[in-house]
Amino acid sequence: MLVTSEFPDGIYVGCGNTPKSKSGLCERCKEEEIIHDNETYLKTNDDKGIYDDPTTGCNVSREDRFVDMEKKISQGIIYTLSPCGIIIGFDEVYHSESCYIALWHLFRMISLVDNQHHQFLPNILIYNNACSLYTYFWNRYDKIEINRRILQTPSSNLISRCLFFIDRFHQQNHKRPMCQKERNIDYAYKGAIKINTEAAEQRNSILKQYQNALSSYSSKKIRITYLILFHLMNAERNMCDGQFEYNRNYAQGNFSANDNSFNTISD
Repeated sequence: MLVTSEFPDGIYVGCGNTPKSKSGLCERCKEEEIIHDNETYLKTNDDKGIYDDPTTGCNVSREDRFVDMEKKISQGIIYTLSPCGIIIGFDEVYHSESCYIALWHLFRMISLVDNQHHQFLPNILIYNNACSLYTYFWNRYDKIEINRRILQTPSSNLISRCLFFIDRFHQQNHKRPMCQKERNIDYAYKGAIKINTEAAEQRNSILKQYQNALSSYSSKKIRITYLILFHLMNAERNMCDGQFEYNRNYAQGNFSANDNSFNTISD
C-alpha cells in the first residue's frame, strides 16, 4: 500500500517480490490479503464511462493482469516521454496498468520538477486510455469521500489543467462518441498535426528487442538496466550524431573505470 500527497488513503501498487507458485502473491502480500487491487473493485456509481457500461462505458478497458489470484502476465514498466521521443522517467508496474497507477506515475514525474517551473511544462496529456483516465481523475479530484479522492497538490493541479487525448494509434479502437470527439486530438485540438502522438509506440517497438533478455532480471537489476538503456536512447536522440543506434549495440558498450564513459561501441 502506497500513500502519497494525492492519494492520502493509499493505493495498492504491488511489490517486486517473487510471487508464490499458483498464488500470484508473495508471502508478505498474501499475509496482508491485499487482493482487491484491480479496476473492477474500484468501480462505483459515478465511474460510468471508465468501464464497459452498455450505454456510457468505453469499449476499451484495462484488464487486471491477475485473474483468480493466478499470475497471468509478468510485470512491466510505465514511462513518460515527450513527442520527440525523449524519455522523462519510468516506474515499474507490478499489476495492471490501472488508471490510478498511471496517475500516480504522472504525479510522481511532475513532483520531480520544481513548482516554479510547472508553468513551462506541457498542458497536453496523450495516453492510449485517456478517456478512462480523464473520467477517473475528474471523479476524484478535489473530492472529500474517503478512498475516493485525489487531493489538490501542485502535481494534481497541473493535471487538472491538462487536455486529455488518445494517441492516434489507439484512437481507431475507441468507438464511444466521447472518445471520438472530446478525446480525439485531431477533432478537438487545432494544430494537432504537428504533434507526434505515437512516440510511445515507436519506443515500445525498440524496447521489445530486449523483452526476452530482461524478463529474468530482478527488480533492482531491471531498474538499473532500464535507466542505462533509456539514457543511451536519450543521448542518441539528443546529441550523439548517430553513435548509438536502435539495435543490440546498446548492450555491447564497455564502461571505462577511469572516466565512467563508454569506450567503444562494436557492431
